[in-house]
Amino acid sequence: MPDSKMQSLYSQLHSLGVSTFFARKAFPSWWEDSIASTDSGLQQAQIYLSKAFNLDIRSFDEKRIEFRQTQRKFKLSRNVSEKEVSLSAHYATGIARVVLFSIENQTPVPQEPLELRSECLTNGDSVNLTTLLQWCSAANIPVMHVDDLPGKKMTGLVVRESGKYAIILSRKGCQSEMLFWLAHELGHIACGHLNQDGFFADEKIGNNAEDDDEKQADKYGVLLLNGAEKKYTVKSLMPAKQLAVAATSMGESSQVDPGHILLNFGHHSNQFKLAKAALNELHQTSEAAIKEVNGTFFNWFTEGPISEDQLEIIQKACSYQPNLAAPKELTK
Repeated sequence: MPDSKMQSLYSQLHSLGVSTFFARKAFPSWWEDSIASTDSGLQQAQIYLSKAFNLDIRSFDEKRIEFRQTQRKFKLSRNVSEKEVSLSAHYATGIARVVLFSIENQTPVPQEPLELRSECLTNGDSVNLTTLLQWCSAANIPVMHVDDLPGKKMTGLVVRESGKYAIILSRKGCQSEMLFWLAHELGHIACGHLNQDGFFADEKIGNNAEDDDEKQADKYGVLLLNGAEKKYTVKSLMPAKQLAVAATSMGESSQVDPGHILLNFGHHSNQFKLAKAALNELHQTSEAAIKEVNGTFFNWFTEGPISEDQLEIIQKACSYQPNLAAPKELTK
C-alpha cells in the first residue's frame, strides 16, 4: 500500500506539473516510499525533492510547495510562455546546483571572446565541441546534456549559484549545433547577463534578434568560434558533399569548425536543408554529440567530492550509462 505521506508529497508536486513517475528520478535506487512513514524519513524525502526540483524546502511545512525565489530570465519563442518552460528550467537548475555545491572555485569566463578562443586553440586546430568542453572542464564549469525534462525543452540554460556557473543543454543536435549553443551560453556568462543567483533559460537560440542579451551572446559565440564576425556564403550552390569538402578546407585554413561554417552558411543564406545535408557528410550525429558532452562531464566530475547517491541522481538526469561512455582523459 502506498505510503500516505509520500502520496501527499507526490500530490503537491503534481500541482506543479510533476508526475509521480518523474518525481521518482529525484531519489536514489535504494529509496522506498515507506521510508517516509517516519518523520526523519519524510524530511529526507523532502530534501531529495527540494534539491532535484529547485524547491524552497520551507514551503513543505506550509503544504504548498514553491520553487526557490531567485533571479529567473526566460528567452522564449513566439507563442511559448514562461509557464511551459519553467518546470524544466527549475529541474535543470536543481541538478546543476547539486553539481555546483561540490565545486570550490571556477576560472572566470573571459569577457573578450578572442581571449577564450586563443586559450581553446592551445588544445586543438579549431574551437570545436571537444576543445570548448575541455576548456570548461579545466575551468570547473560543468556542462551537461539533460534530455528528459518534466516540461518543454530549452536549448540551453545557464545556472548561477554562489557566483559559480553551470550550463545545461537539452535539445538534440549534432556536434556543431551544440558547439554554438555552448558558445552562446558562455556568452551570457561573460556578458554578465545573470548578475544574481538563479537561471537564464534560452528556450530557443537564434530566435530573438531584437533582444539585447541574445544579440550580445550571439556575437560572443560567433567571435569565439570564428575569430571575427563572419557570414559564410557561396558564389553558387553546390551539392552537399562538395559543400562539406569546401567547409572542411576553409575550416583547416582559418581554424574554424567546419560544421559551424555550414550552419552559419545555412542560417545567413536560408539554406538550412543543404547545410544539414552537408553536415551529414561530416558524419555528425546527435547521439555522438550527447555522448561527448556527458562523457566529458562525468569523466571530470567523478574526480570531485560527490556522494554515490548524488552521482546516481545526476546520471539519471543525464540518461548517462557509464559502461557505454568513452570520455576523454582530462585534468581537473
